[in-house]
Amino acid sequence: MARIITPERQALRTEAIQLRKAGWSQPEISKALAVPQKTLSNWLIVANFEANDTQPLSIMAKKPSIIISHNNRAPITLFPCKYEEVGDGIAPASVDLILTDPPYQASSNNLSRTLQKTDLRRDYGRWDRIPARQYNRSVGVWASLMAQHLKEGGALYCFMALRQLSLWCDAFERGGLTYQNFIIWHRANPAPQMRQTKWCHAFDSILYFTKSSPKT
Repeated sequence: MARIITPERQALRTEAIQLRKAGWSQPEISKALAVPQKTLSNWLIVANFEANDTQPLSIMAKKPSIIISHNNRAPITLFPCKYEEVGDGIAPASVDLILTDPPYQASSNNLSRTLQKTDLRRDYGRWDRIPARQYNRSVGVWASLMAQHLKEGGALYCFMALRQLSLWCDAFERGGLTYQNFIIWHRANPAPQMRQTKWCHAFDSILYFTKSSPKT
């Protein structure tokens, strides 16, 4: 789900990143800025991705960020690079479950608000501003890799905007995956429409595919 970041929130995020670079620990930053540690972790992960986004892809793939989860759980390895650049390093038919939230192509020009004197930010980053033809090609590559990496009987859940559903469905089916269902995740507390000229967007769309018959 794409979220709008207010100027005040963006300022906090920038300050948090600067403090982390200066050597502050995450608990120290969280306490000083009154920001939940989960939110802070997300900001730092995104900042790391953005910082590496301009590096050669071969370098990015060799420098994963290691995030240790809480409660002594197994570590999570994050690769701040494009999926297709590390796809060859994932063994075919080795993944039980794929849960993905690819770009929605939802970025647009900022919306001016006369009464509030501020603009709504709709720029979610370069990853969400891929030219249409390039995006269409990328969807084919991503879907093919997912189909290749998924085990027989494995499941795939793909969050997607309504405008992109047919594109992704076609790509998954070309990759050999089987359509199982379309899931609606209802949001009981949707973000309000500031201009009050549209209905609130109160749900997320999820495509459910499997590789052959699902095991569970």
